[in-house]
Amino acid sequence: MHERRTSRAATTGGRRSRLALVVGVVAAVLATAAAPASAVNVDHGSRVVSNDPANWTPQVMNGSVKGITQIGNRLVAVGNFTTVRQTLTSPDITRNGVFAFNATTGVIDPSFNPNLGNGSANSVDTDGTYVYVGGSFGSVGGSTATRRVARLTAGGQLVAGLDVPNSGVNEVVVRGSRLFIGGSFTSVSGTPRAGLAALDTTTGDVLSDVAVPFEGTYNGGGTSITRMDLDPAGTRLVAVGNFVTVGGQPREQIAMLDTPVGAAATVSSWATDRFSQDRNNCASVFNTFMRDIDFSPDGTYFAVNTTGAFAGGASSGTLCDTTTRWEMSTGAGQQPTWVDYSGGDTLYGIAIAGDVVYIGGHMRWMNNAFQGDQAGPGAVPRDGIAALDALNGLPLSWNPGRARGVGAEALYTTSQGLWVGSDTN
Repeated sequence: MHERRTSRAATTGGRRSRLALVVGVVAAVLATAAAPASAVNVDHGSRVVSNDPANWTPQVMNGSVKGITQIGNRLVAVGNFTTVRQTLTSPDITRNGVFAFNATTGVIDPSFNPNLGNGSANSVDTDGTYVYVGGSFGSVGGSTATRRVARLTAGGQLVAGLDVPNSGVNEVVVRGSRLFIGGSFTSVSGTPRAGLAALDTTTGDVLSDVAVPFEGTYNGGGTSITRMDLDPAGTRLVAVGNFVTVGGQPREQIAMLDTPVGAAATVSSWATDRFSQDRNNCASVFNTFMRDIDFSPDGTYFAVNTTGAFAGGASSGTLCDTTTRWEMSTGAGQQPTWVDYSGGDTLYGIAIAGDVVYIGGHMRWMNNAFQGDQAGPGAVPRDGIAALDALNGLPLSWNPGRARGVGAEALYTTSQGLWVGSDTN
């Protein structure tokens, strides 16, 4: 029902593998490890990855993995961990919040060690030249001049010069020459920016054309963008989190912005009340029940994951503990194309790979719309990870299972398959 802050893995001693690659899309796809210029999920079409994960991925020994991206033949993982290992029985390697490894062998890069200090990394993205990391960290390589958002070379060296937000960054997304950051900040290097800003990837300066404020709170706490994503062209942005107005217009927990290149960002007419207080009775412990959002690789739709408990399921129309698909339409009154209910368990990470929507969380079932915390009519067992049909939201037969813990927050597709970062073994 609720988001548990402890993991089943806490009872399993030193077995702390929190990173996996599920491979086997098709042999031709596995032959190359190339990634796109920016970290948009690779479109696998109608193909589904294998049930059997690769056995050569490195081990993350504590904390959780919150973001994954690929630059060249390097995979970069970020989170709130401090220790990694090449194998479960090999020596500990200190890596504070970020590390890199070979995409085809899993060998940890011994020289890639930015050493994020006093906080975690929540998100990572790349433009093919640099790696961008966002989080709550207070230093990089011991220098406090860079904090909360950092630009790194492909080899992990800090490239200074990015303007500094005054509070935490939950998401970084780079499109072209613009680095979008979302979080709980109210200014960036003294320039007022409420929750959302864009930085020039060349100069590091705050851009004047993305200045739409996110304000208010859904259920107490502090105003914040929890997660966001942009379409591949970078002209539409969807953000979810703890807010109720965007650019002065009512937008409870979710908003779409038009973000044309070289022109001012504006609030889109796209709007829905399906995540509003009036339409939901999610558990009151959550300031926001939004957890993740991802655009399809072709930019034609997006999907959203939530927490919040059963709250009546489909019979009440709530969207607590669901995955929903949304179209790129215009106007108010938007409705989801489909809704898939877990039956009371949180859904976290989401990655759309063409006709397949991969989701991670600590769910026990999917398609469980009519019963809370037990299997109801139509429920399909799915422990911690699932694949949904992008057309109708129904669970596909793919069912590898994973130790549930709090949940898998980082899902990312490459030409190799599906990378999964979580908090369990």
